[in-house]
Amino acid sequence: MTDLLAYLSWLLANIGVPILAPVALLPMLRFSLAYREIAADALKAAVCHGQLFWTVIAMCAGACYELACAMDRPGVTGGHVLIWMGLIWHGGFIVASSVIVVLGTADAQAYGHAAAKSFTGKRMTRASLFCTVVISISFAASHYFTRQ
Repeated sequence: MTDLLAYLSWLLANIGVPILAPVALLPMLRFSLAYREIAADALKAAVCHGQLFWTVIAMCAGACYELACAMDRPGVTGGHVLIWMGLIWHGGFIVASSVIVVLGTADAQAYGHAAAKSFTGKRMTRASLFCTVVISISFAASHYFTRQ
């Protein structure tokens, strides 16, 4: 039971908070007089412009840290290949997500809301949600694997 609670608390702290905190905080813009009009579209625009990839970057960095720390543990001697594969996987997502965040920010700056409504904006939304789910699963799997 204690192991289950420890794993659930890890999931909440390392996956739940990075994903849910921005989603929960953006609607709080409604309390501000200056941003009340744009508050309804703020979350959608942030996801459409690729800002959810910041969460992917943070989770990948956490996964790389845990995997690198697992290299020194004596219990994972046969798993070094899997650890290296995990490091390359998450490192690749860090690089790709960084590029996508830059492109999304540039499009948002140059085209505003028109970029979010375009076909590229819809693909960016799907890609950011898909990558967030994939990295959440792979981060949890790498955490579970390194704790064995």
